[in-house]
Amino acid sequence: MDAAANIITEKILSDAQAAADALVADARKRAADKLRAVKKESDQQTEIELARANSNMQNLRDRNAQLAAIEQKKSDLGAKREILNTVFEQARSEILSSKNYKTFIENLVTKHCVCDACIVIGTGDEKTLTAEFISSCAAKCKCKFTRRVTDAFHGGIVIESAKYDIRLTLDDLLATAREHLEANIAEVLWG
Repeated sequence: MDAAANIITEKILSDAQAAADALVADARKRAADKLRAVKKESDQQTEIELARANSNMQNLRDRNAQLAAIEQKKSDLGAKREILNTVFEQARSEILSSKNYKTFIENLVTKHCVCDACIVIGTGDEKTLTAEFISSCAAKCKCKFTRRVTDAFHGGIVIESAKYDIRLTLDDLLATAREHLEANIAEVLWG
């Protein structure tokens, strides 16, 4: 029986070894398949994340380029605004230093004359727009004016009457001119 038992034992062991080898081979195959599936899914997820990162990076680059362009436009606009400020400041200086300044003021007074008004002048105009000058303007308007000096503005006049004031200061006149002409001036300067 020993030989028969040995043969049976060897057969059982051989069949068990074959079944174990088949189980191990199947387990290895399933593990390899699972590993390939996980690797494939991981590679796909990596591709998706990489594409998303590239898209985000491109969006960030585009946004930074747009911000840089906006900042450049703001800088250019600031420089242009400074040039326009200089143009209007030069116009102001030329009006004040012009030999026709008194005629300019006289035209303002006679155009907007209100009888019994007070003509207010800036402290810088005391020697130019004298009491005699204001009296001659009053005579042309056939009205009576008084004269007052203030340090509230420089250049131009304010006509104060009992009912209302007419502000004809250079700052006010140039601000109005700037509102109406700034776009045209900018077009001439920068096309």
